[in-house]
Amino acid sequence: MGISVTRQSDRYDPAKIDGRYVKQSNDGRFYWIETQYLGKWRYDVREGSCDREDLPAVVANAAERRRAGGVWPFYVDWPR
Repeated sequence: MGISVTRQSDRYDPAKIDGRYVKQSNDGRFYWIETQYLGKWRYDVREGSCDREDLPAVVANAAERRRAGGVWPFYVDWPR
């Protein structure tokens, strides 16, 4: 499947992305979000899904451990 974008804000600006996070859902799929500040508030401006192979192993493993351990929220940092 690869990395796919399922939603993108019309205010999305790649130069202003300040965070990227990924989680593994209960069905085993991986979902990601990118955040940026719009004014004084931080928003999710782009999101999608990806395969385990699209992620660095350390990020995929951390997301799997977090979900398996029931730690909420399931999202872990996915460095750019």
